[in-house]
Amino acid sequence: MADRVFNILFLCTGNSARFVDRIGKGVRAAPRDALLADLAPEGKRGVAFGLRKALDSTGATLGPLLALLLMAAFDDDIRAVYWFAVIPAVLCVLLLGFGVREPVRRHRPADEAERPPLWRLRALGPGFVGFLAIAGVMHLAIFSEAFMLLRGAELGLSAGLVPTLLIVMNLVYAATAYGAGWAADRRYAKGEGRSRILYAGFAPLIAAYAVLAVADAAWPYFLAAVLWGVHLGMTQGLMPAIVADLVPADRRGTAFGLYHLVVGMTALPAGAIAGVLWHYVGPEATFSFGASLGAIALSVFALWHSRHGRI
Repeated sequence: MADRVFNILFLCTGNSARFVDRIGKGVRAAPRDALLADLAPEGKRGVAFGLRKALDSTGATLGPLLALLLMAAFDDDIRAVYWFAVIPAVLCVLLLGFGVREPVRRHRPADEAERPPLWRLRALGPGFVGFLAIAGVMHLAIFSEAFMLLRGAELGLSAGLVPTLLIVMNLVYAATAYGAGWAADRRYAKGEGRSRILYAGFAPLIAAYAVLAVADAAWPYFLAAVLWGVHLGMTQGLMPAIVADLVPADRRGTAFGLYHLVVGMTALPAGAIAGVLWHYVGPEATFSFGASLGAIALSVFALWHSRHGRI
């Protein structure tokens, strides 16, 4: 009885902690990206956001590995591991409080006092609303990586190798993000805009889905993991950089808030659609639908790009 009560309390506490963590992520995402856009020079935003994504992906890979090592070192004492996890969190707060200096903002001139309120979309620039819609369609096409891992296990990939798919994907993601940002900034410096790199970044996702749809053995899933990582590296850092380019500097917090809202809202229907297709039709239908939706997003983006090619 005592064990059952403990398990119930542990699950409730864990879910509550997860809930609070998600709230924290939602609160910090928009101000973080707005601050990064303010600190990075205009011609270096692709590199700045690419570096952030590369470091984030590296941490997502090294963090679980470090947790496994600590679990082994402390004889599976999960409380001790959580105490170690507090250390980098505290260091981040201290660094943000004492090591980051925001750029000084001038006060708005009198002729800007009558600008539309922040909540009006037209105050965020003519191209932002269209890009927001495109970002929504794009993220609908990005299913959870769990579907790739599940399919690999179904086709005979051993339990020990399944996590390596995620490690490979994250390492490729980290290795690609900075280079994609650098290439996008070079194009921006030439007056050609960053969005063409983002446009090209959806080809690897469609290719990954095609591999996942037709593969009948486990080994092609490592190729799919590489392609998926390349796609994330070429797109996830550039989207915030383009948002920063599209909106006025004093509207970036609102713009990033809307961007992360749209991205977050697409995660549930994307996963639900993938799950329904997987259950009622089959895995091939899930990945075929993802490839089709990615192609649709690519076509819509091409139309937007024809009007905003220098972004």
